[in-house]
Formats: sequence, structure tokens, C-alpha cells
Amino acid sequence: MDEPPPYDEGLEVAHTTSIKKHTNDEKRASVWNIRAQVGLSRSQHVAQVVCQITEHVRARAMQGLSRTTLAMLLSDQDATRTGTLVGFPDNEAPVVIQFEGQQYSMQFWSQAEALVELRTQLYNEVSDGVPHARLEITLPPRPAAPVQKGSWFGRKGSKAPAIVQTPAPPPPVEVDVQVDDLHFRVETEYGLYETIRVRGMVVSVVVR
Repeated sequence: MDEPPPYDEGLEVAHTTSIKKHTNDEKRASVWNIRAQVGLSRSQHVAQVVCQITEHVRARAMQGLSRTTLAMLLSDQDATRTGTLVGFPDNEAPVVIQFEGQQYSMQFWSQAEALVELRTQLYNEVSDGVPHARLEITLPPRPAAPVQKGSWFGRKGSKAPAIVQTPAPPPPVEVDVQVDDLHFRVETEYGLYETIRVRGMVVSVVVR
């Protein structure tokens, strides 16, 4: 039978085990903190954009206009501010907003999570938190078909009652966000016109 390790050696092993456990706990906490930081930072960046959009939607609402369209230019795109945005109907000409800051670059807005967060926050802000509830209709149970007596000429088939479905009402607010190419017509130093293409987001809000 082996003799137990000396008291000092036992303390050293216990101390080493405690250090390893503490290190593993720190690693797990660090991974969680990074994941939480990504989501928190993304939500904060989107919230600042939502504030800008909401100001324009509110200003249009004060004029009695229900639709607001914005062309939001990414911060790392060459958006010539002296140019004229083309490709939209005259009665739906969007408000042009230029993003500033690295957090509003194409790399940020190419994330599907960022676009989903923008739609969600913008809808909640404009609709005052009213959820988009679809109308659910409970149909009465279908009556049992009467039993047909047999005859020499066979049975008569029974027709099932027609089911009428009422369409769901439209949501109080519609929010659409699309990342797309935007075109600006600019005049060169030689007096000629050319078209510049940049990447941006087209945000549309309809209030009912």
C-alpha cells in the first residue's frame, strides 16, 4: 500500500487545481463578455440611426404624410454631396443622409443581424410598441355528413361546406430596409454629366 503524499505536496496539488479552475472560469467569462459586447454595441449603433430616422418620420407626420423614404449613404462610400440622387419618382424623392464613423461602414451594414436589429427597433419606435398581430379566425367544426342509404344506383356524394377566410388587416406600420446601389448625377469640371454609383441603404416607413 502506497503512503499518502506529504502534507506540503498535497497543498501544492490543491493550489494548482484551484488555479486551473479559476483560469478556465475566466476564459468562459471572457468569451461570454465578448459575445455580449458584440450584441450590445450593435444595438447601440442601430439605436442612434433609429433616432435620426424617427426625426424625419415625425416631421413628415406633422405634414400629414404617411410615407417616408430615406437614402442612407454608408460612411466608407464616396457619396458626392453636390450630386443629385436619381432613380426615384419625383413624388417619392428620398431624404439623403450621410453616415459618419467607422461603425456605419459597409462592413457593419452587411451583417444580417444589424439589418434585422434596425427593422425591429425602427418598427417598435414608430408603432409605439404596438405588435403586428394577425387576425386569427376560429372556424366552427364541420358538421358530420349525413349517412346515405344504399340504393341500386349508388350513393350521392355530399358537398363539404365552403370555408371563407378573412384576410388579415395590414400592420399599423410597415418598415422596409434594403441595401442597394444608389446613383448620383454630378457635373464634372468640364461641364459634362456623369453618374456615380455608391452603396447605401434605402429605408421606407409607412404609417397607417
